[in-house]
Amino acid sequence: MEGKLEIFEKKISKLLPVNTDYAIVNGGYRQVEGYGMSKPIEREEEMEVILSECLGFCYGVKRAIKIAEEHADGKSCTLGPVIHNPQMVERLKAKGVGTVENLTAMEEGTIIIRSHGVGPQIYKEAKAKGLNVVDATCPHVKKAQLSAKELAQDGRQVVIIGEKNHPEVKSIFEWSLKRAIILETEEDADLTRKISRPARNSE
Repeated sequence: MEGKLEIFEKKISKLLPVNTDYAIVNGGYRQVEGYGMSKPIEREEEMEVILSECLGFCYGVKRAIKIAEEHADGKSCTLGPVIHNPQMVERLKAKGVGTVENLTAMEEGTIIIRSHGVGPQIYKEAKAKGLNVVDATCPHVKKAQLSAKELAQDGRQVVIIGEKNHPEVKSIFEWSLKRAIILETEEDADLTRKISRPARNSE
């Protein structure tokens, strides 16, 4: 009869990255070299697993995965991983949805825009190549993109708070006509002092 630890390891293994070896250390999992699940090492303490009340994929990601599955025909690819989750990427691949990092890798078929969105230039390039574009951009991200574009065209200074290298932030920056200022750290916030503001009347 399997013990609680072995049963837990089987359950948690389904959540861990593919081809990654993990060992249980001091009440948690630690990545180690090798492949496949490692055998649990001996430990004195029991591990309590507390699940958050809110967990799982967000609405935008669930929507993107559903759209990708609807276009799983062996000729469809997402532009970049549809989600930062290697297990889901592998599952989609098994169903017939691949992943490409740029449009140069696509000569025909369907390109699926992931939930993070992309800049307007990508749509133009995909259309020029004759690719079928399926837009799975999260509606909330799309709203931010269009707002950034509208504000930039209106001469407003757009400020984006987030990680500079995150694909979602990059896509919003592209839609701002590449004029937005991205603030990732407190140090970056000092740049806001350089933003020109309309002069006020001293009346």
